[in-house]
Amino acid sequence: MLKFSDGMQFNTDGNLRVVEKWDGFYVVGKGLLIPVNDYEEGRKLIKELNKNNNRISQIINKKNTI
Repeated sequence: MLKFSDGMQFNTDGNLRVVEKWDGFYVVGKGLLIPVNDYEEGRKLIKELNKNNNRISQIINKKNTI
């Protein structure tokens, strides 16, 4: 849980998701907190992060089997 002095709190546990707060939209989850312009940008970012995460996992798994 991230807590800021202005009272904002973000739970960064769990899967990536788009959250709307009074000051805008954020992608949160997997320990990340990323501000985005709107919901659609957040969804696109999540898709890209998940795609890149899958690539990284494949590389790690391939190295572990060598």
